[in-house]
Amino acid sequence: VVTADRTVRFEDLMRAKSVADRVEVPEAEGAGGSGSGPDGLQLDRVWQVYADSRETLTVLRNLRRPTCSACADGHRFKHLRELQDHARTAHQLHFCDVCLRSKKAFFEEQLMFTKSALKKHQQDMHKMCKFCNQRHYSEDELYAHLRDAHFTCPVCERRGLFHQYYNTYEDLEVHFGEDHFPCSHEECRQTKFIVFTTEFQLKEHFLEKHSKGPVQVGATALGRRAA
Repeated sequence: VVTADRTVRFEDLMRAKSVADRVEVPEAEGAGGSGSGPDGLQLDRVWQVYADSRETLTVLRNLRRPTCSACADGHRFKHLRELQDHARTAHQLHFCDVCLRSKKAFFEEQLMFTKSALKKHQQDMHKMCKFCNQRHYSEDELYAHLRDAHFTCPVCERRGLFHQYYNTYEDLEVHFGEDHFPCSHEECRQTKFIVFTTEFQLKEHFLEKHSKGPVQVGATALGRRAA
């Protein structure tokens, strides 16, 4: 239950919830934005919390409204784009898109920057993916992006070599061929990630999976360039 005193614990909860809801204010902020709960409590349907009064509901709604911290009266807007346009034209200030996307803060707590200060802020605070040229809020978010959108070498990681990334699987295949022992059989190439630490392991795999009888397997056929 949220009370009008807005304790720190409540604000921390609302900050966490606000990240997913900050792009646009829901259209149902009127009658559809609240409802009655037990003991006369008021339900905020957007954040799914109960408030002790309609006045507290107004506090909740204002917290998620795009708000200009540079205006003395805390000017509020319906949409984020309106706030960004206002900050640029009225104050010559800019929001950091990365912070807006990921920082757990209300709009009125988001920092605004001059153009030069924004560039420095992003360079200092938000790491860039060298493949996508896209900045991420924290190093953890960057690594999560690299793991999800790009590729790592399972053989290198088994050897304890981490944080080595490749843009595409084709790039990773080049690495496999240069530093490890991939199987070049078409079935394994379609399966992907069939690669071994030693030539002996690759020969064992080739004879077990792709040969019906004794066969001599050369380095080129194994997927590694002949010396």
